[in-house]
Amino acid sequence: MRTGYVKRREDVRLLTGRGRFVADCVTDATLHAGFLRSDFASAKCLSLDVSAARNVTGLVAVFTAEDLAAGGIGPMVHADMPREDGGVAGSFPQPILCSAEIRHMGEPVAMAIAQSSDAISDAIEAIEVEMDETPPIEGVAFHRKFGNQEAALESLSSATHRHRVSMSAPRATAFSIEPRGAIATPQENGCLAYRCSTQNPFALREQICRQMGWETDRLRVFAEDVGGSFGLKSFMTREDAALVWAADKLGREIAWLPSRSEAMLSDSQGRGITGHVEVGLDADLKIISVTADIDIDAGAYPDRRAFGFMCNINGLTGMYHIPNVSAHVTGQLSPRLPLVPLRGNGRAIMRLELD
Repeated sequence: MRTGYVKRREDVRLLTGRGRFVADCVTDATLHAGFLRSDFASAKCLSLDVSAARNVTGLVAVFTAEDLAAGGIGPMVHADMPREDGGVAGSFPQPILCSAEIRHMGEPVAMAIAQSSDAISDAIEAIEVEMDETPPIEGVAFHRKFGNQEAALESLSSATHRHRVSMSAPRATAFSIEPRGAIATPQENGCLAYRCSTQNPFALREQICRQMGWETDRLRVFAEDVGGSFGLKSFMTREDAALVWAADKLGREIAWLPSRSEAMLSDSQGRGITGHVEVGLDADLKIISVTADIDIDAGAYPDRRAFGFMCNINGLTGMYHIPNVSAHVTGQLSPRLPLVPLRGNGRAIMRLELD
């Protein structure tokens, strides 16, 4: 008989349907939130008319980027990206709701608050938006160099054997059993309770409060049972900020419970790695050189969550002593969702191709 380990206590409760997830906490008094999302991957928003949506039965409010700006809520500001290739470091602020420019499919353009999910669907359908498709965003978001490239290439050129390894890890999504979702509940003391599906409630509280300009003791974040995360639910998203702001403004409890389809459009993704590694070996098949040139699909709003491969750069050599190593890692802008550290972050699938 095994001893010395702690037995799991939660299995019976979860397996018999007694788990407590975000959707289990909705009441009849809870309002519902939904988002109008772009059908384009790259476009300019020419006009946005929400007047017809305001006439939908059961609608409470419709908010746009102008409303957020009037409330003092700016974009999510990300740190400057490193550039070691002679380019200029830049940052890529991510708007909570888009007003002029669409940079990837699924970007939220407007938020509707209603008494039911059916009213949300009717209101979103009633919003009139005109967009003009534009060429997709492209360019270098960040660039990092590691090791001594000159020494590594010189060693590689003198190697008895050279092997080239292609790397390919396409974009992937977490597809968690419980989609992202949250309930924002204003409190009588002016604070706000935020119940959500997150793996990091403390970081989420700090990020939301910074975005809202609040002291951290004004917000309490709760995470009971979480139906999967895998890196997806470890930070503040634009929906978190919009929901907290709307609940505080209206003084009402509001839930955002995305469908699986909406999750696929709005969830950040992982991986997106392509490139190659060259390995040089001497006559005794000892590795004497490794060089790598890697591209990261950093998406439309890159931030430091796209640095997975750079943070795991030592994985190129593992436990082995290799005297000459160099790597270039380039983050490429694209009309796709931002990256998150999704499962096995910073690792890549390799296909061996011998020269």
